[in-house]
Amino acid sequence: MTLVLRNYSRILLTSCAAVFFVGLVGCQSGPAVETHRLIEHQALIDFSGLRPPEVAADVRMQASVPASWSLHGIEKRSLFNHQQWKSPTARTAVGVIYARLPLPLSADTLLWFGRQQYAKSSDDGKETARWTDELGRRWFEGETTKYHCRGYAIASGLDAWIVYLGYKVDAPPEPLDISLGARCIETFIPVKSGESLPILIPAQQQQTAEPAAPATQPATQPSTAGKAGQMMQFLKQKLTESK
Repeated sequence: MTLVLRNYSRILLTSCAAVFFVGLVGCQSGPAVETHRLIEHQALIDFSGLRPPEVAADVRMQASVPASWSLHGIEKRSLFNHQQWKSPTARTAVGVIYARLPLPLSADTLLWFGRQQYAKSSDDGKETARWTDELGRRWFEGETTKYHCRGYAIASGLDAWIVYLGYKVDAPPEPLDISLGARCIETFIPVKSGESLPILIPAQQQQTAEPAAPATQPATQPSTAGKAGQMMQFLKQKLTESK
C-alpha cells in the first residue's frame, strides 16, 4: 500500500507545480461539494463495523473508520499531509491526502494532473472508471498489477482532499474488508480552512449525559441504539455548524 501513498503524493505535488507555472486553471472551479449535503448523506450509510466519527486533525477530516483497523501512519510534507488506516491483514487500506494549495484548483483539474503524473510514473497503471456522484464528488477508479484503488477528490478554495480505498490484487481478495472500506470512505467530511474542528464527545460520556428514557418507552433498546444516538447528535452538531 506504500505505492498508493507515494503515487497520490505525487498527484498533489504535480498539481501544485502546474498551477504555478502553467496558470491555465488557477481560478477555475467546478460546483462546490456542500458540507451539509455530505452530512445528510450520512443517514444513508450502514455504520456497522465502523467507529463513531473521529477527527483526523492533520488532514482536516472527520470520518468513521473500521473498528478493527489501525492507523498506519501520518506523512507530513511541506505541501500536503497523508493519513492512512489498514485492515488487520494490511491488504486493504483507506486514506486521505490533504493539501493547502497555493492557488485555487478544481477537483477535476486535480485528478487530470494526477492521471498525467501517474501515466509517467507507472507502466502498468490504468484508469478503469471516472464519474461524479449526486453530491458533486469527483470519483476515480484504477489499478496496477499489484493494487486496485477507488476514491474521490474534493476541492474548496485553497483546500483539496483525495479520499481513497486501496487493496492488493496480487493476494486473495477480502470482500468483507473491501466492503467495510467502501462504506468508510463514504463517511469522510472535510473541515475547510476557517472552520473549527468539531469536539466529539466520547461514547462513555454521552451515555452518562443522556437523560433517562420516559416510562412510556420500552425498557430495552436495540444494541445499536447508543451508536445511533451518538451519530444523530454528531449530525445535528454539523448541520448547525454548516448553516
